[in-house]
Amino acid sequence: MSNEFGRRRWKGSEEAVPAAKPAITGSNTWMILLLLLAPLIIGALYFPVSNYIARRAEENSRLKIQAAIAEASRLQELALQARIASVKETAAGMLKNPESARFREVTIDRKTRAVCGYINGTNSYGGYAGEMKFVGDKEMVYLIKPNDPENQAGIAAYNINCN
Repeated sequence: MSNEFGRRRWKGSEEAVPAAKPAITGSNTWMILLLLLAPLIIGALYFPVSNYIARRAEENSRLKIQAAIAEASRLQELALQARIASVKETAAGMLKNPESARFREVTIDRKTRAVCGYINGTNSYGGYAGEMKFVGDKEMVYLIKPNDPENQAGIAAYNINCN
């Protein structure tokens, strides 16, 4: 008889029966080992990947915040430039010849948004009349002529916002 059959006795008789196969063979051993080690392998792969994903998400969030801050800063700067342009246009309009307006040392106070500087424009004869201080605060634009004591509101606004 071959090895695949064994002998079994039953109530006095003997018959050939197939031999029992071993429960674990060589290929099954690898499968069982893989099943036992799968959680460890998955964990070893998952945690570095999840840490990488978390770092990437954090980096993306940080970049989005930086972009939003940069955009807000850019928009604020544009608003300040528009405020300067508006005050300069109003101050030039107060001269005899608005097209001849020349501005110097124009600044803006970022807190009060007051625009200060010097303006010069031509007079009726076509010559430049001399520089005057100007200030544009929340409500008004003032031209402050040298030695003009009557313009107290303009002088006060200039002293508060421009010095």
